[in-house]
Amino acid sequence: MKTLSEKGILTKFEADKPVIDRATNVCTGLGVAEKVPWRVAAYALPALQLATLAGLDQAEFYFALQYAVALNPTLTPKQAKVSTAITRALIEQVGQKVNTQAQPVWLEERDAFEPSRFLLASVLAYRLSQLNDEQLTRFAEARSGDDSLLYMAAHALYMWDALRVDPDRFIIERNQIPARLVMVGGPAEKIFRRARLSLLQQYPTDNTRQNSQAFSEIGRVPPYYPAQLDPVIGGKNRPTLDEILKLEDSDVRRDLLYLLIGISENLSFADIKPISKGVLSQDQRDDLQIAMNKLTDVVKQLES
Repeated sequence: MKTLSEKGILTKFEADKPVIDRATNVCTGLGVAEKVPWRVAAYALPALQLATLAGLDQAEFYFALQYAVALNPTLTPKQAKVSTAITRALIEQVGQKVNTQAQPVWLEERDAFEPSRFLLASVLAYRLSQLNDEQLTRFAEARSGDDSLLYMAAHALYMWDALRVDPDRFIIERNQIPARLVMVGGPAEKIFRRARLSLLQQYPTDNTRQNSQAFSEIGRVPPYYPAQLDPVIGGKNRPTLDEILKLEDSDVRRDLLYLLIGISENLSFADIKPISKGVLSQDQRDDLQIAMNKLTDVVKQLES
């Protein structure tokens, strides 16, 4: 059986590849919605792979639960807690199906709206509002304006960006400041990275820290928010492999196929383009079906 790392590298760094070793923290942040899409488990694969390549036993994950509830009027705190528990269990169980050394660990969220943290996030949001950045402005205006700017600014505090601030102001709990931290995200995170880089140019930074960003192709549509055709935990129907291969939403289809290839025994991520177009051999189909059976068993356990 191929290891996750032998199936092809999932991530690219936005700049020169940094030093990644056992002193490096590899981390991915997750949003929260009322329902949990299956493909959120695919979003964990790049961090698990990168951590394994660094010789680590774990990849870090966290939920931006409090901001999810604050910005989504239909999401209750109780629903958010249920969704995070399901997402966590899904990623952990898929992690056991994937042949990789690193396994997920979960970082806790501090009180994001504690006055000093909220004040800092508000100051950072104000700085974003003063930038003449059309991309950030359009993104914020298309959503909820000032609230979107606040959420974008809060990313810097969730992700422990190298801002020169009291470590207690960061939203995610850590026992110590990471000397080297790699955040791993998908294409939908690039606008938030743009905001974070702008803040690093506007705010005093801690030059002793080595933070970097890696992106994968998984998550063009954020995989923790259900798209229209997303299969979700507890949904009315569990799709078959053929139904996944024929999904009209190419982004959802591709993410689910990344997940199945990650679980499979012999396929490689290089196969994603032809397979997503329905071009695959019988051996590839058989391998995908075995992976589909494993994924469906996980979903059934979570729904029982």
